[in-house]
Amino acid sequence: MAFFAAVCVLLGALLVVLRRRNDAIARHRSELQQRWQKTFRTTFTTPLTEFPAILKKDRYDVLLVFNQVRQLRQSDRDSDRDGRTAYGATLNDMARKIGLDAFALTLLDRKDDADKIAALNLLGWMGDARLVLVIRNLMKTARASLSRAAAEALLRLDPTSVEDVVVQVRDRFGYVRARVELMLREVGTARLDPAMKRVVTLSDDRGKMRLLDYLSCASPSAAREICRDIITTSSNGELVAAALKTLATVAQSEDADLGRRFAEDERPFLRLAALRVLKETATTQDLPLLEKMTSDSSWWVRQRAAETLVSIDTGNEIAARVLEAHEDPYAKAAVTAALAGQRATAGAIRSADRRAERSRR
Repeated sequence: MAFFAAVCVLLGALLVVLRRRNDAIARHRSELQQRWQKTFRTTFTTPLTEFPAILKKDRYDVLLVFNQVRQLRQSDRDSDRDGRTAYGATLNDMARKIGLDAFALTLLDRKDDADKIAALNLLGWMGDARLVLVIRNLMKTARASLSRAAAEALLRLDPTSVEDVVVQVRDRFGYVRARVELMLREVGTARLDPAMKRVVTLSDDRGKMRLLDYLSCASPSAAREICRDIITTSSNGELVAAALKTLATVAQSEDADLGRRFAEDERPFLRLAALRVLKETATTQDLPLLEKMTSDSSWWVRQRAAETLVSIDTGNEIAARVLEAHEDPYAKAAVTAALAGQRATAGAIRSADRRAERSRR
């Protein structure tokens, strides 16, 4: 009995010691992060000639703080581009002086992907072209998360590699979409547009479908050109529908012809995709077509056609005619729902305007 009591006492004491140790470690890391965040964020306005000493065990935490501050500054939209560039150069110079780049190189030799990702995030900012081949190899052979981090670092070290990166984006399904979009937008449309056009042209239907999701990162003109090429040359209905959907986000008045071409296709998903384009480009000359589509066999097509019709028919003359004289009860129901949605939207806008007016007073 005494033995078990002694064991319990020892275990209790051990738990207290471990808890105090963990609390001390957490407190030290918190203080370390706060100190270095302040140092990195103020170094541009208050240059330092001497830097706080970094213990060997603290280098990894300092590297993570640097990556966080560097990324936040890069994506700060309230700062001008020249300001971001100057601040970034100052931070990079500071990282070299305190040896973070040398430490990051040692992390690349570790087996842990998280360590390598942290290293790549820093090394991508440093601009050391000697690492391009190593990073390119990691992008092509590593697991998804590490590969994406390598792709981001590669673009920062060598923006001309954007075509290779787009190929990886097309072929890798483990990349996080939000991070890919940030990466592609950072490289700029001047480089991304021609690379995206070439890769899409050389891709199979699956690859084209995949890259359509990232055309929002390209310029509107390039996205429109790619979508129109797919729509006019492909025989894959699902791919054409996806291209029509993407085209609707950048459509111009001349694209209405493509919407009209597929508005009466036998496949309902293509008719629905065509209506996305017509919603952005249709004119009063499309009212007869839209009226006809309110009797479509697909509920979704009827509803979207009715919504597009009432948005163009500002006087609601055709909508009223459909409600009064149309023989198809489904068309009447679609137009009724579209008019109700239009009134609800208008009411919400008026309420918002009144609230804004009251707040100004």
